Amino acid sequence: MTSTEVALLVTLFGLYSLVASRERPWVDARIMYEVAEQIVASHRVDIRTEWSPMSHKGPDGRVYSIYGLLPSLVSVPGVAIRDLATKIQPAAAPMFLVVTCHIANSFIAALTCLLFFRLARRLGVGPPAALLTTLMLGGSTMLFVYARMPMSEALHALCFTGFAGELACLGDGPSPRRALALGAWAGALVNTKLIFALSLASGGIFVVVTFWRDWSTLRRLLGYCSVTLAPLLAVAALYNHLRWGSPLLTGYESVDTSATENPFFGLCGLLFAPGKSLFIFSPPLVASVFVSGAFSRSHRRAAVGFAVASLPVVVAYARYTFWGGDLSWGPRYLNFLVPIALLPVALALDKWLVRPRKRAALGALATLAGAGLVVQILGGALYWDHFIRVVGSVKEQWLGTPNRSGSPLLNQGGKGFCAACFEDMFAYDWLPAFSPVVGHAWMLRNLAAGNDWKQADRNAPWHRYTTLPMNLADSYPRARIDWWGLLWLRDDPQVQPTGIALLIAFGGMFVGSTVVLLHRSRGPPVGSHEPISVPSRACGDRDG
Repeated sequence: MTSTEVALLVTLFGLYSLVASRERPWVDARIMYEVAEQIVASHRVDIRTEWSPMSHKGPDGRVYSIYGLLPSLVSVPGVAIRDLATKIQPAAAPMFLVVTCHIANSFIAALTCLLFFRLARRLGVGPPAALLTTLMLGGSTMLFVYARMPMSEALHALCFTGFAGELACLGDGPSPRRALALGAWAGALVNTKLIFALSLASGGIFVVVTFWRDWSTLRRLLGYCSVTLAPLLAVAALYNHLRWGSPLLTGYESVDTSATENPFFGLCGLLFAPGKSLFIFSPPLVASVFVSGAFSRSHRRAAVGFAVASLPVVVAYARYTFWGGDLSWGPRYLNFLVPIALLPVALALDKWLVRPRKRAALGALATLAGAGLVVQILGGALYWDHFIRVVGSVKEQWLGTPNRSGSPLLNQGGKGFCAACFEDMFAYDWLPAFSPVVGHAWMLRNLAAGNDWKQADRNAPWHRYTTLPMNLADSYPRARIDWWGLLWLRDDPQVQPTGIALLIAFGGMFVGSTVVLLHRSRGPPVGSHEPISVPSRACGDRDG
């Protein structure tokens, strides 16, 4: 890596570590994290929490996670660091748990941004535009929120960006190194989440179609790909065997995915629903809509490769009745797509920076980036679960208790809250009164003012539609500012010295590497395309 790339990686890792959440792993993340804990503690993969169907008993009577192995493996170093630090200072164990459970995601999100930067350069984007768009990705899209939470969405984005980037550029230089990288990213992607097997299938078809006239090259490419892909597929098969007694069983057999939604309406929800719109939660992608045509014309093969890798997964998600991704910030199922979807903006910005007449376009992009930054600050200020609890309470007081008995996703006789059911999530997904962006702004404003639930209800967004007073006594008081520093500033002052030391370490990492990054960015003039450590010839271009 170049010094600029190292500085970029360390800057973003320091930033994400500095602003990380105070929440320990919950729900899906808890199951994945328990696997990591068990690997460190006893070198096994069974866990203690049975949360059917996301974790359930295998043939041997032990409880196993249904999720892929890689989201758990990336947490293993954090668990090991936590255990070591706790032995040294037992009183700080709660803080060590929270800090270390976020380390992996902070680094993974930063690595995703670095991968995006390198891919933009491979596509011919100059350093200034590539760097600015990378910072936009890291701070103005929902990748920021998932960088500070112990979920697996940042890992999806990393592996998919690596896979799609190698796939799109393969035809411009079918070298052994690139084929080996493609196989490695493909194997990592499948071990991240099973649904990405669709990307491998469509990507394989893309490779065959690209090289069908040159069977010799095609055979060599497939051979090199298999060198790295086959072992990783074997790992996935072995993990299945350890859990369910067969390499062909995944654990998802007991999960009702309810893929019965019309994909058109699922896509409409993912793109335009007030509570889940990709454009609301990642505003810079609005610009991608307007510049994607130019990108497709100048980088036709890359555009086709990206579409082939991503569309089958997007359509599969759109067919879920719970396409919104349950309890989350924005359309988390589409977080994997955000870096690739932002690439056309990098290419457009590279041209706008050297054209004085493009001030309006630059201003519009800056506005979208600023809006995205505000959205991510709101998303990071509070754990999304707190506002969702408020939504659930207010929805039932205002609109009535839904009849859940017909839901195929609820196995409790129609009783209780169901995070994947339309009956409970329709308000959060579809109704403007419960838009998470507006809701987080409302909640943050009232928390800052010290208002109790009665005062907060008086200025709540749903009162644009109803004058009914709402009882928030069971939901609003749970809300709190979501920053790990409050663990030692407010929750447990006795561990303040350790907290301050960590704050200085993360802050020093961020500030120091930012200074280096700013110094390095002054070097080449705007629009210049100096050589880098990857091929400087644009990949995936029409004439390549």
